[in-house]
Amino acid sequence: WLVKSPLIVPPGYTLKATKGTVLEFANDGYILSHGQVSFIGTLENPIILKPHKNNKFWKGFTILGNSEYPKSILKNVNITGTTALDHRGWIVDAGTFIYQAEILLDNIKIINNNCEDAINIVGSKYNIQNIEIKDTMIDGLDVDFSDGKIFGGVFTNIGQVEGADAIDFSGSSSELEELLISGVYDKGISIGEKSNIHANNINLSNLSIGVAIKDGSSLIMEDSKISDADTGVLAFIKKREYGAPTARLNNIEIKTTTVNVRSDIDTTIFLEGIL
Repeated sequence: WLVKSPLIVPPGYTLKATKGTVLEFANDGYILSHGQVSFIGTLENPIILKPHKNNKFWKGFTILGNSEYPKSILKNVNITGTTALDHRGWIVDAGTFIYQAEILLDNIKIINNNCEDAINIVGSKYNIQNIEIKDTMIDGLDVDFSDGKIFGGVFTNIGQVEGADAIDFSGSSSELEELLISGVYDKGISIGEKSNIHANNINLSNLSIGVAIKDGSSLIMEDSKISDADTGVLAFIKKREYGAPTARLNNIEIKTTTVNVRSDIDTTIFLEGIL
């Protein structure tokens, strides 16, 4: 299907797509859903969302929920070639943007994003399984004031400009498990604004900073590896009103880094139980 103009879903409706569906978007095409989205493909026949012409971009996928947190599902979906939604001065600077919704993302691929975030989740509840994000202009996954878990994922070639992070948490709680993060311009995982993160079996390599924790946040990280980085783990205070962060690192292998662990004044890092 060629989508020449915005595809807008009113509240109370559900936009559905099934296996093998291919939506090709013109430059001004995008999806804006005030209702639910049910995109369920299969491994053999995923749903594909892509620009109509090669080397072009479309304006992405936005879900705007409400205080009832309507539930949407994206399963076996490939999203490529997204950029910011800019319509008459209303801007969403994320290829996929989710606000006040309950979202299940299962076996999702987001490739070649050309704006600030490949995916931005705000004020939502999320369950992410087997996500792949690669070839982004700036950040991969940005989670703001949301709660959930991420189980299984690959983040590669993240960021073409300074400040790009694979995963960026602000004011959020999350469980992370079995993630591979490699080829990141800045930070593999950035944790700030009183976030609480429990990470297990994370492999980070070829990046500037493996994990950065700041501003009243808490991190427990276990059974993980960090390699080929300028700094393995960094704790610091950026916004003093949030207070100092604390990190507890157990069974962490850090190698081929310039600095293994760097702790700013007033911050706390326990490495294998040692302060």
